Amino acid sequence: MLSIISGITRLDQLSDEELIHLTREGDDRAFGEIWRRHAAVGVAIARRITTRIDSADLVSEAFARMLQAVRNGAGPTTAVRSYLATTIRSVAASWGRNLRPTVDLDDAPDLGFTDERFDALDESDRHDAAIAAFNSLPDRWQRALWYSEVEGRSNAEIGELLHIKTTAAAMLASRARAGLRKAWYAREAA
Repeated sequence: MLSIISGITRLDQLSDEELIHLTREGDDRAFGEIWRRHAAVGVAIARRITTRIDSADLVSEAFARMLQAVRNGAGPTTAVRSYLATTIRSVAASWGRNLRPTVDLDDAPDLGFTDERFDALDESDRHDAAIAAFNSLPDRWQRALWYSEVEGRSNAEIGELLHIKTTAAAMLASRARAGLRKAWYAREAA
């Protein structure tokens, strides 16, 4: 990989994996490029996770933790954006625990056992099923779904990223959605 990197002088031409490798070797400019590529998506993810914590703060902390992990020889080697999303969720959960208001039990309403507890468990099971269904898809379908549904990219942008024509990108995303539905239903039926 070093021979590939040494022939390229612009960081924006390197893959995320190459940038992580350079960061592990001490090149902070490489991590700056990772920040530039993924910060906006990180903010969007943070906004979806919580409105109680500033999204920019969550993203900054997540990047700081990722940089620390990479410098310590851990952290992502591939799938930088997925690692960032997981780190943002972890930071939000950690910080969110400290934001919980205290309730005077004398003023609290009667909190008898309700079906909402089952609903929360059901939601967790559906979340796990969705992740499992997504992970069962071919890599190309996963990438097409991620680009279209999570990042909100157009078919033209997806086509550029996957090196295919715009119409092929639209068809790929459509097949990927159908495949995800099929995998989801299969897991729900199981």
